[in-house]
Amino acid sequence: MNDYISRFMTRSSSLTPFLTVLLLATGGMQSVGCAARAPTTTVALAFDRTGGFAGIGSPGWNGAELAITHDAADGTPTIAATMHDTKSDPAVAREVGFAARHARVDAMAGLADNDQFLALARAAAGSSIPIISAGATDPRIPDTIRTPIFMACFTDNVQAAAMIQFGMQKFGARCILIFDAESDFTLGLATYAQDAIVARGGQIVTQLAYSDSVGYTAAVRAASDNATNADFILLAALPDRAGWRVRALREAGVSLPILGGDSFDTPEILSADAPISGVYYAAHAWFGRGCTPRAQAFANAYQNAYGTAPTGFAGLGYDAVALLVDAVARANGKSLTRALAETTHFEGVTGTISFANGPLPLKEVWIGQVHDGHTSLIDSFTPTVARTR
Repeated sequence: MNDYISRFMTRSSSLTPFLTVLLLATGGMQSVGCAARAPTTTVALAFDRTGGFAGIGSPGWNGAELAITHDAADGTPTIAATMHDTKSDPAVAREVGFAARHARVDAMAGLADNDQFLALARAAAGSSIPIISAGATDPRIPDTIRTPIFMACFTDNVQAAAMIQFGMQKFGARCILIFDAESDFTLGLATYAQDAIVARGGQIVTQLAYSDSVGYTAAVRAASDNATNADFILLAALPDRAGWRVRALREAGVSLPILGGDSFDTPEILSADAPISGVYYAAHAWFGRGCTPRAQAFANAYQNAYGTAPTGFAGLGYDAVALLVDAVARANGKSLTRALAETTHFEGVTGTISFANGPLPLKEVWIGQVHDGHTSLIDSFTPTVARTR
């Protein structure tokens, strides 16, 4: 047992088996298939299917739902899952966490926003219920919650290092850093970007913090004033605002390359009357041209099921469930937490995942490019600078 999981006591389960896989959606309970036998491993899945974070939560929900369907395809599902729409509200996420804890589920998974995930996880603190993050990327989370946390995603220090490495290699060493000062995610991404720039010998031309639309307008003006002294912009923005923040820079005449984190991996970044170009972002997976055969198979299944192409967050929702299915199959009398901690070289649709060195997998970062309103893959690598603090 590694140092991380040794902090937690093994739980035994005494839960009533479920006869079906149930999805608890906003409109009520929906049956999604019938099993020949009843699985005894119960899992609560939470995603922001509606609300401000639906751009990342709804694809995650769909991906998790698809993984459940695949697990039950042979009539012998491994897990019994309930899915909950946390509605982009930390209070709802907290309620879901308390309810899952009271029900004594064997595991939880989901959520792609740090604040939402923390609300869910804190409700389970002290319970020893393992929880898999399907996109909450703060690398400090596993050490701040008293229950086992595992990340299916790369973390903010990794994606910040990747984007800075990419930006400096492609455009130059001088960066304008713009970030939302009221979001833990954007503050963290900006902090790790600062670390990466310093570590690589780059220059931060100016740091522009904003907290509202008025503050962002001032940041845009300052970026425009400093544009001739910089090679690129690193913009840390929330997913429901990233698209219009990029467009505001372009409308102000700022033509510098704009780099962003995984919050740019949403349809909103493309939904503009005037298609944008010169935007680059970190993605947890790539399902377009040049993707892996495993990713392509997932993309085809997702397209057939939902009528649209998946984002990286859809892949993370799928992998979070698939990791649990894999761990249950390998447990053989061990606790689910220990089985998860012993995961090595798990080939997910978002890449290879291993927890042998702790709960933070060092995964490949896919770099997407937006040109003329369309996305394409421009690079992928595991960054050489990735520190936590």
